[in-house]
Amino acid sequence: AKTHNQIGISGIAGGDVGVEGVRLFSYGIFDNNTFVGTTDVVDAIVRGALSSGDELNIQNHSWGRTVYDPELEKAVITCWKNNCTFVAARGNRYTGQDNPDIFPSIFKDEMVLCVGSSGIDGKAIAFDQYDGYCNFNISAWAAGQQIIDFIAPGSTHNVTSTISSDVPFSFANGCTSSGFPNYQCFNGTSSAAPHVSGTAALMVSLHNINNGYSNNLAPEDIENILQNTAYNYSNPGYITAEDGYGLVNAGLAVEQVNSPDYRVYHSTNNPLSRIINGGVPSTFNALVGNTNWNNYFNNYSGPTNVEVEVDRYHIIMTFQDVFDVDEEGFEYWKRLNNSTALKKQMSPSDPANIWGTNYITGEPDFTLVNPIFSGNTFSCTTSSYCYHIKNVVSTGAIIDQWIPCHWTELRTLYSVHVRKSILSTPLDETTSNDFNIYPVPANDIIYIDIYNNQRKNVSIDIFDITGRQVYNKTIDTGVDNITIDYNINELKQGIYYCRVTFDNSIVTKPFSKL
Repeated sequence: AKTHNQIGISGIAGGDVGVEGVRLFSYGIFDNNTFVGTTDVVDAIVRGALSSGDELNIQNHSWGRTVYDPELEKAVITCWKNNCTFVAARGNRYTGQDNPDIFPSIFKDEMVLCVGSSGIDGKAIAFDQYDGYCNFNISAWAAGQQIIDFIAPGSTHNVTSTISSDVPFSFANGCTSSGFPNYQCFNGTSSAAPHVSGTAALMVSLHNINNGYSNNLAPEDIENILQNTAYNYSNPGYITAEDGYGLVNAGLAVEQVNSPDYRVYHSTNNPLSRIINGGVPSTFNALVGNTNWNNYFNNYSGPTNVEVEVDRYHIIMTFQDVFDVDEEGFEYWKRLNNSTALKKQMSPSDPANIWGTNYITGEPDFTLVNPIFSGNTFSCTTSSYCYHIKNVVSTGAIIDQWIPCHWTELRTLYSVHVRKSILSTPLDETTSNDFNIYPVPANDIIYIDIYNNQRKNVSIDIFDITGRQVYNKTIDTGVDNITIDYNINELKQGIYYCRVTFDNSIVTKPFSKL
């Protein structure tokens, strides 16, 4: 749509007068009967992701199918590993219906930004083909499925779309014209996903090496920042099946990658130390079964369904990252799309199925432990595994292949969200030692020891990094000291601030949720 004519929506990342917005590529994959074959969609995804193709930063997929296709999953993996953010509509179901598998939206969380639709109240809705708009009331989601990451506008009340008078097209029943020529209402998660893609495009167009940043944004960076800046209007501060992390906040997400106040730092493969835990690998016989790790690493060409001798290496790496003197890190996440490391699959005490379909996945993953923020430094330790497949047990035939790579080449990469240190105190208040909060960082429960000499009422408030309140409690202590516990299981990972208001002072202290 044209800009500055008070008609329609020009696009969330459509640029302005004299300023080019993001470039938009449209791939035609459907035939006249709205059917798409596997080859067509796979070719489009791969072509868009690869440097030999269009090398897109973001792909929007407002379509879906209910049948799993391994070739489609491979294409999504290719997109993810080539730093191309994959946004997918979750699908539409109304009150009383179940919510079936909708591929590609329910592939692994780190690979796909799974988007639901929101109404004018900012809460999740589902498209109803008869009424056009209704409350979302799905009671349960199938175990193991990808829940919605976040929601975006997807109601006939707040979304319109351009149409061509040369190509007549009618949207679902209950969807009425907006009153302008060549415009029609649009709803459902198919209209919500492009809002997320546009927001991601704004973030990528700002935070990139051409603008002076040290790195571009990875798909995990975009997903984590969108999640941490979203707001759940249905249940503030919590993650729910219908709303995920909540309604996407484009302005706040872009602010969180806007230098010099904020940036995303990428770790490198230069640890302070890299050791084999215990000094030597563990050796055992194993059955090489499914080789689906080749979806990720493409490096195993040995025999399958035979017993082999395997060395398993448990690798421990330590890292320390130093930022500018006026900066500090405040949250982190794993960056798996460029990592080459595996988690331990199972114990050698049961080696027969170590490479079996139910155990070895080949998906890159590792454990990050002991994260410490201290001034302008971040330090941590990573734990990961690799495997050396040596030979066939029955014949002695040499295989000599490493999965996913030699232990000296393992990469356990992560991102750190960095800000100017002067931004770390969200409220202008005087702090003192009137309460302690522990453990820090915390995973499930925090404890707040309050020292209240006045023996008067105190108020406890907890805020996220954007200043939104997620907890409030007023206590009539009547005693000098009291301990409060608070279950933070359903809070999002990140930095929070606990504020205790006393009769004559206010104390604020940070803590982190793992």
